[in-house]
Amino acid sequence: MTTTSSTTTATSTSTVIGRPAARGIAIVPLRLFLGLTFVDAGLGKLLSAAYLGHGPQGFAAQARGFAHGSPINALVRAVAVAHPTPTGLLLAVVELAIGVFTLAGLASRTAAAGGLALSLTFFLTASWHTRPFFYGPDLPFAAGWLVLLLAGAAGLPSLDRRLARRQRAIAGLGDDREVALPLDRVQHLCAAADTHGRCAGATGRTCRGQYCPLLPQEPGPVAVDAGRRALLARGALAGVVLVGTGVVGAAIAAAERLLGSDSATPGGLASLPSQPSQPPARQVTPSHRRPSGTRIGSLSDIPVGQAAAFTSKSGRPAVAVRLGQRRVVAYSAVCTHAGCTVGYDSGSRLLACPCHGAEFDPARGAAPVAGPTSTPLPSITLHLGSDGGLYLSPSS
Repeated sequence: MTTTSSTTTATSTSTVIGRPAARGIAIVPLRLFLGLTFVDAGLGKLLSAAYLGHGPQGFAAQARGFAHGSPINALVRAVAVAHPTPTGLLLAVVELAIGVFTLAGLASRTAAAGGLALSLTFFLTASWHTRPFFYGPDLPFAAGWLVLLLAGAAGLPSLDRRLARRQRAIAGLGDDREVALPLDRVQHLCAAADTHGRCAGATGRTCRGQYCPLLPQEPGPVAVDAGRRALLARGALAGVVLVGTGVVGAAIAAAERLLGSDSATPGGLASLPSQPSQPPARQVTPSHRRPSGTRIGSLSDIPVGQAAAFTSKSGRPAVAVRLGQRRVVAYSAVCTHAGCTVGYDSGSRLLACPCHGAEFDPARGAAPVAGPTSTPLPSITLHLGSDGGLYLSPSS
């Protein structure tokens, strides 16, 4: 039982003995927000066929973009980039499980620790290039999860609390919830309980907790055993829920990839066969004679309405988009927001950034149409030769 402090004088000035009673209701909005957000994030990934695909909105493209410039670049490349499908599926399932655990109050601190770890990972990858740093969403999420990690269930209705009460009831123990009492009530109870006059708080002196019958005592062996059993029951239930979430999540992802209307492959970029040696310039110009410059591929390599990737002289990624029979445009594939590599979504006919949702319209000079940037992608000049080849301009 937690009590508030006694006064040092007859005034209302007080000091605290023990821990102040937690006002758990204050963290209800945070618990609901974080739990629902992570459930939505996990389900959103599992219900999107494109997420586990190879297009610009897929996890594989996101991982490559997140690795660029990240302080944990090596780890991201070794795990997420090297094994995108299992890593992406695991991420979605873990997000969903953390959200479910948080809403149900099951393994509360473990779920909060997982949410904190994921949020910090997202900060070091997805939000790392966001400036100023407080514009990114992941640090506030991390702060919220830290609050839940410190508070635990905070006396709120939860499966953790229910399991603990059940085990204490089986052991013949009473409820061990902490409650708050007014100071004058504590003094009255102390005076009534202490017949030897040892309670300083009852006489208005500074109370340091000695001899206080209201403060929590060291748990006996029965209470320790009940706590151990509650911990095992909580762990077993959490394991069942986690495995069940994984199985259901994998089934949802598989069904969505088989039946979803947005296939897993749209927007995948084929690579043009040769490497360019010229820096980015501007656009495509038809030519009746073989143009000078570096050939990067053939017009026939790119179906109408599709795109192909190539590499600029500086080693930066670039993309060529075929808008019509004789119309091809080319742009830098480096997003002007945070430097991630964009991909082409043939469904929307837009160049999309997997990191923060920026979208560019290649038919309108790669002007941004969505997302956090207002700067278009730099254009690259290509020449279309009479032989059907695509050439980088030597003067660009």
